[in-house]
Parts: sequence; C-alpha cells; structure tokens
Amino acid sequence: MIYLDHNAATPIAPEVREEMLRALEIYGNPSSLHEEGQKARSLLDESRAKVAAFIGAFPDEIIFTSGGTEANNIAVHSFAGSSATVSAIEHSSVLKPFEYLAAKGVRVHFLPADSGGIVSAGNIPAGVSLVSVMLANNDTGVIQPVRKAAEAAHTAGALFHTDAVQAAGKIRINVREFGADILTLSAHKMYAPKGIGALFVRRGLKAASLMQGGSQEKAVRPGTESTVLAAAFAKACETAEKRMEKDEAEIARLRAVTIEQVTAILSDAAAILEGFSSLGTILTVSTTSSMAVENGAKVAIVALADRDKVPSGGYVTAKPVGIDGVQMSGFITFYNAETGELR
Repeated sequence: MIYLDHNAATPIAPEVREEMLRALEIYGNPSSLHEEGQKARSLLDESRAKVAAFIGAFPDEIIFTSGGTEANNIAVHSFAGSSATVSAIEHSSVLKPFEYLAAKGVRVHFLPADSGGIVSAGNIPAGVSLVSVMLANNDTGVIQPVRKAAEAAHTAGALFHTDAVQAAGKIRINVREFGADILTLSAHKMYAPKGIGALFVRRGLKAASLMQGGSQEKAVRPGTESTVLAAAFAKACETAEKRMEKDEAEIARLRAVTIEQVTAILSDAAAILEGFSSLGTILTVSTTSSMAVENGAKVAIVALADRDKVPSGGYVTAKPVGIDGVQMSGFITFYNAETGELR
C-alpha cells in the first residue's frame, strides 16, 4: 500500500522515532525534585523551547496539550468572552466549541469564504473579544490572510486566534509576524506521533483550564506531562525547519504536473483546479469539482506524475465545502514523507 493521506496523519519520521527511544530512557516525573525528575524536567524544557522557536515564540508561551482539538477548545473557551467572530470554514474542533458557546448565549458571528476559499475579516462587529481564522484550510489548502485578519481583530479590540495545525511544517510560521495572540499546533501532521499538540498563548494572556488538577502547563493542562511525546514533537519541528524549503520546491513541481495530467482526463475539473492553483495554498492539497461524485464517495486519482514515485491510482474521500458560489466535491491530497519523496 502507498499511503496518500498525510493531511490526516503522517507516519513517524525515523529521526523522530530515534528521539522517542532516547526519551524513553528518561523515566522520571518532570515535577519531581530528585535527579531523575530533573532529567525529565530538563528534557521537557528543552522540547518546549524547540517548539517555541519553530513558530517564533518564547518557551513560556507554549502549553503542551493532547492535540489540536484540545488546544482549540482551550483557546475558544478561554477567550471568546460574550461575543466572538469565527470563519465558517474552520475545523470542527473550532466550530463546535463556538456553536456550544452560542447555545449558551455567547454572540458568535460567522465569516463566510468567497469563491476562492478566502475569508474576509474586514468587518468585525463591535464588542468582539476573539476572532478566529485558520491559517490554512484542511480541505482546500487555501492559506488565509491571517495578518490582515489579526490587524482587523486588533483594530476592533479583539484577540486573534489561528488554527495552524494543517499549515505547520508546510509553510513558515511566525506568531509575531502574523500578529497572532493564540495559535494551535498538532504533532501528528508533522511526522510525529498522535497525542500531543501545543497552544501558543501570548505573554500577558491567561488561558483557562478545562480540567481541575495539578499545576502542570501553567495549571491550564493539569496532569503529568509526556516527555517522550514532547521530545518527539520538538524533533519534528527541528526536522521540518531544516527540510521545508527543499520540500516546498519538490511538492510544487509534483503538484503542477499532477494537476496538468488529472485535468487532461477530467476536463470539467480544470477551471477549478487552475483557479485554486493560482491562489496561495499549502502545496499538499488540490481541489476538484464536478467530478460526478457524491458526499462520502471515493475519488480515483489517475494519471499521476512521476510514476516511479507516485501510484497510477489512489483514493481520497470526497466531501463538500461551504464556499460561496462553488460546490467542491473532491480533494487530492499529497505530501512527501521523511525521504523527501511523494508517498
């Protein structure tokens, strides 16, 4: 089997696996004061610093979580206040918490995307506490104008949150340049294991805990930290930083040839594919429409480029996306694995 679903979860990279094995030898509790505990604390602190550096943050601005869903929930429940604005194309781990709060009486304003998949955050209602716009959409791959969204949020007196889970490791992230106050990451999209993510919370802000317990992770995420998962996440960030530029060039080449060959066969998809190719997108996603598939059906990927690296047939799940004026019906997702080749 050739695995094509890297946007959902990636295999663990060899160097990340090696780091995990090394970290397994450090078995102390990071909260313990004895030697083994302090070894674990040192590893945890080192890992936190590496994840922070990956996004241009300070180590004390990083809270380790169980993944993107928990991090997004903490962000929304901590900072939504009595009024918030969110894009309509967010991942369910952002939309569902906002919908829950709306049912409790919080005013939630949803921002639609245009026909190109771009969210406009120029019209932020007065009195909003939080604006949330994802960095890159997990279905269309379109990179959102988060800098402009952050500026609009701050002009309205609101905090700005971006879910960067799908973009991390594919495009460079700098929270200061983006103007992000809160940002979400998840390791399993970056060749690290499932079960760990991170929430960046800008200095001066205090996130609320969804649980009661110890003082770990600034008492936001109580419970003994997994030094093994933290070390793996840190190594994945280091590895992504080193290979990102090379990966981007190779994936761009493969993506261009793939689109060319797929549209030669599926001519009715050409306009949408070419349109999205001209937009800023993460290079691991291409979008197709009018492919005569129904929601939940499987879309065959045919005539792919570089047949020594890419299979002549593969499958992804098709699903519709709420974008004004365009009915999306299928997605081709592709990404290179730890070898640098498409998988």
